[in-house]
Amino acid sequence: MRSSLTATAVLSLTLIAPALPAGAAGTSASTSASPTSTQATTTTTTRTFEVRGEIDDISLPNRRIRVDRDRGSDVDVKVTKSTFIRLNGDRVGLRSLDEGDRIYARGVVKNGVRYATFISSEG
Repeated sequence: MRSSLTATAVLSLTLIAPALPAGAAGTSASTSASPTSTQATTTTTTRTFEVRGEIDDISLPNRRIRVDRDRGSDVDVKVTKSTFIRLNGDRVGLRSLDEGDRIYARGVVKNGVRYATFISSEG
């Protein structure tokens, strides 16, 4: 069971990473100033987040949900087109979630914005 969950997580991240905002999924970038210069590498740290709570508000035009966390204040979570969303075990889109649904979300934080890579709800 554990290897199945690990395989699912790796597959989910592999499918989701290309559609994340620029730099959200990567941990390094390289630049080259000219053909004769040496290549410089810059490393950035990608932070992750997890949140559990109840959906307090959904903004479809902004692809954002506000979550009333079980512990702490409300947080906003951006939902990308590639965010993997499960509702009662089925893969669904953002429009299938409703205010009041209890969710678990995880993803990456880029420039202070939380981008969900996975959301699960039992409705």
